[in-house]
Amino acid sequence: MAVLWITQFMIVTLNIFLGILFVLANKDFCGSVFETQVDHALVDHVIQTNVVVDEFECQLKCMGNNSCKSINVHRGDSNGKRSCELNNKTRQMKPGHFKKKKGSTYYSSVQVGSSFVYSEQRSKAEREEKSSPFCFTNQASCLDISRGRKQTTKSGQCHPEYKGKHCETPVPGWSSRHPALSCKQILEAGNSKGDGEYWIDPEKNGSSLKVFCDMTTDGGKHCK
Repeated sequence: MAVLWITQFMIVTLNIFLGILFVLANKDFCGSVFETQVDHALVDHVIQTNVVVDEFECQLKCMGNNSCKSINVHRGDSNGKRSCELNNKTRQMKPGHFKKKKGSTYYSSVQVGSSFVYSEQRSKAEREEKSSPFCFTNQASCLDISRGRKQTTKSGQCHPEYKGKHCETPVPGWSSRHPALSCKQILEAGNSKGDGEYWIDPEKNGSSLKVFCDMTTDGGKHCK
């Protein structure tokens, strides 16, 4: 039990440390969360491939490369080593190249705000060129809250896993990082998007489960 607690503490501490490094690495950053997409990868935008011990080492390599905007970590060999791919695009910038891939995990930083605001009138190429790796979408996406201002754009929108005036609140059940307790909790909180797959952690032990929630029968009490 003690070993498990120490391991969990080290993982949490390392994630906090990585978050601080991400802030320091990007001068336009004002607030972001780290996005994880299991069994997915961004293809055709790899600028560097490395063999790493774990995903944290891959994240550090990304932070050391100014062109890196996201990473793919692929399941390792018998020695436990993993393949780390640095991408120069994010899944929001190239949604058509974001593919399901068993055994791979996609990581990127999802921005809650920025020191600049994109305009809908800008061309797609210009938005992509000026987009930092921390923007949660490439269409009028960044909100200026770095100095307490409440500036928004007409077409500004939150990342699907977040809500709130400044996209600061995670939606429980929509990602493995922020699971709900049950399908019923998701439904009662108004966070249901209908019958489909959600993330829950009924035991509150940090082990998220991806389940299919039946939101139309018996008040969301059924999942499988």
